[in-house]
Amino acid sequence: MRKTLHVLATLSILASSILFAQPASAVTIGPLYSIETRSGDVACTTSGWFSISNNVVFPNSNNCRGTADIPLGVTGIGYRAFYEVPLSEVTIPSSVTSIGETAFEFSALASITIPNTVTSIGNAAFRSSAALTSVILGSGITAIPYGAFQSASNLTSITIPNSVLSIGGNAFYGASSLTSITIPDSVTTIGGNAFRQATALHTVVIGNGVTTIEGGAFSGLSSLSNLSIGSSVAVIGDYAFTGPNRLTSITFPDTLTSIGERAFKGPSLLTSITLPSRLTRLGDFAFGDSANELNTYLSSYRFCGTGMHPNYLSWASLGSITRTSCPATITPGDLPNSKVATFTSGITVAEIPVSSTLPAIKLDFTGTAPSSVTISRTTNPASPSATPFMTSGSPQIVDITPSSHDGSDVRICLDGNSDDHLYHYTGGQWVELLPRTYENNQVCGITNSFSPFVAAPVSPLTLPGAPTIGTATATGTTTASVDFTAPASDGGTTILSYTATSTPGGITATVTQSGSGTISVTGLNPSTSYTFTVTALNAIGDSVASSASNSTSTVGVPSAPTSLVATSTGKRSALVKLINNASNGGSNITSYTFTASPGGLLRTFTIGSPTNLEYEFLNLEPSTTYTFSVTAANSIGTSVATTSNSIKTDVLVPATLSTITFTDDGTGTGGKLTWTGRYIDAVLYMGPAASYPGPFTFGAFSTSWNGSIRNLTPDTEYTISIYAISVDGIGESKTLTFKTGAKSNLFIDLAYWSTWLANNTFTPNESAGLLGLLSKFNLIETSTHRAYIKVPTSRVSKVEVKSLTPNSCSVVSATAKVDAGLVKALTKDTCTISYTVSG
Repeated sequence: MRKTLHVLATLSILASSILFAQPASAVTIGPLYSIETRSGDVACTTSGWFSISNNVVFPNSNNCRGTADIPLGVTGIGYRAFYEVPLSEVTIPSSVTSIGETAFEFSALASITIPNTVTSIGNAAFRSSAALTSVILGSGITAIPYGAFQSASNLTSITIPNSVLSIGGNAFYGASSLTSITIPDSVTTIGGNAFRQATALHTVVIGNGVTTIEGGAFSGLSSLSNLSIGSSVAVIGDYAFTGPNRLTSITFPDTLTSIGERAFKGPSLLTSITLPSRLTRLGDFAFGDSANELNTYLSSYRFCGTGMHPNYLSWASLGSITRTSCPATITPGDLPNSKVATFTSGITVAEIPVSSTLPAIKLDFTGTAPSSVTISRTTNPASPSATPFMTSGSPQIVDITPSSHDGSDVRICLDGNSDDHLYHYTGGQWVELLPRTYENNQVCGITNSFSPFVAAPVSPLTLPGAPTIGTATATGTTTASVDFTAPASDGGTTILSYTATSTPGGITATVTQSGSGTISVTGLNPSTSYTFTVTALNAIGDSVASSASNSTSTVGVPSAPTSLVATSTGKRSALVKLINNASNGGSNITSYTFTASPGGLLRTFTIGSPTNLEYEFLNLEPSTTYTFSVTAANSIGTSVATTSNSIKTDVLVPATLSTITFTDDGTGTGGKLTWTGRYIDAVLYMGPAASYPGPFTFGAFSTSWNGSIRNLTPDTEYTISIYAISVDGIGESKTLTFKTGAKSNLFIDLAYWSTWLANNTFTPNESAGLLGLLSKFNLIETSTHRAYIKVPTSRVSKVEVKSLTPNSCSVVSATAKVDAGLVKALTKDTCTISYTVSG
């Protein structure tokens, strides 16, 4: 961008050289400004140029007209840089930090904006710039120097920033088009003749930071009708406001100690004036050329200093001018930081200046003043609840003790704010002094007795307002946090603490602080919903409670499940069903556990939030009374148990034997074995090994059996046992002892065997087949190996027959035949019978 400007500047200068031929002796533009060298010439917009050396504009401009655009990077505008140059406009970049003396004196500038980077302006920098109408000063300026805008006769507007600390002499001398000026509080000194002959100024506001107005500063202001003198002014110099003006009254601050000679001399519209009590110098003819001249417009005055010019000593004898009473003498007292006002004859006013421990105090006795009054700092004699003023900010309570008092009224004034009231401690309580007035930054009231006094805002101490409730949040099984906002009113005294109270339970927790915050409440019950209120406590007591918070529930173990129903499903089983689930206590349920009693059998289901749970307990004891319980668990713990209804499992059915008999068949080698009973599911026969049906033999008979045994020895005594078992596996046994008959030769009697076969065969056609065989043999002997094994038919799912040796066993069919619960093996070798059952 800079290179482009350089090129444009060069083109502009070349064009100028073509259009306006220069005399042979004229100075020509030199090398263009370069940011690398920080030096060179810059063309002005209309004609001519200006020169820069080491980033500072120096007085080598050549007929610069129009606008001077100072390049970015230039840091200073040097002494007389544009002195008498007919510039109409200048652009000052943000890199510039200083403007030298008379830099723009006699320029043709119409306006000027000084950037915030500029920190100093030299004397007379814009003096006699008659075309200048508007000035904007940057915030970096700390002083307006001597003659800076002197004779800027068309200047109508200037804003002085708060950065300015002083206004130098002649700074705006002859700025005759200015109509108003406000001196900011940052300024402390206004130099001599600073605004002299600014004849259009009608309003002058002098900031509260100004302490000195030097001689002639505002002299010759013929239009001045509004004057506000700041609260810190101590010195008004000679001729400061001399000359004709349109002021009708002047209010001087109490800080004023000196008014110079002829400070307000000149034709005036003044009708009254009160000089401050601290005034120690009143210069020669400060308000006029003679006492008579002064008398024409002043109706009252007060001056207690020692510097009054002799020409004014006759004021006291002028009937139309009243001299008010001068104050007592103030000296340090015997008590630490105390003051003593000493009254001489005729003096009834004491003015005690402000100190680090005492406010400024004024005493005005209507009767005879005492010889002295002692003023000292004291503490509040009342309790906070009995203090009717704000105690925050530590108001200054003073004890005023006269050496004597005639009982007349005394007007007492203490430093205070406009909203303060004056209180007097009397009769054991604070009482406001009335009527209240406020003047010269003091609160005043009338009393006829003495003791402590204080100026403070009216704010009787009361209970604090109710806090504003925030959010209540459960933070654990027994804890919660409660947010709150401090009340708008603390009742006039600092809030000491806040207390949260729970509903239900009335559990409380307190936090010691004055502002908003959070209260942590402990000792709550798990799995319980709570709301909370908060109260504030100050020195007076507790506030009313806030509104109730939102409801929040502490976390806990689940509640006990409900509606647990048990139903017996057999001799050894029961079904337990949970209908209604537990509430989770604020944390998801992770499992339910069922437990049987007696016996303690249990089953745990690990789940989230089930809607139905049931479980069938097996392996229970028959004919036994049971109850069942269920508990729910979450991450916090386990609920109390819920117990079901009572149930009783079914009883076991035993098998019974009522009779067992043996009837010899007449051969001495066999006979009929008969038994009867009830609920028989299986029978174990134990007898002679060679007999039929053989040892360890089971049969499937529910009530009776009528069969034969054989292979016995004639005329021999035998003992057999029958074991009857029910489907529940229980029963009884009976034993029978008998003796066979003598041996018979009936073996060759086919008729006999025909009958015998008919009674002792088990399958169709077996009798006929065997009888056919018998006809071919003289001796028939029955098979010595046959077994019946009873299998519980209701539970059979698979039956296998396996031989212990190859080919030694056979079965009725290729696979084991299951017939009415019997597995039949027809060979003599031992077979293994394997089966599986369900349930």
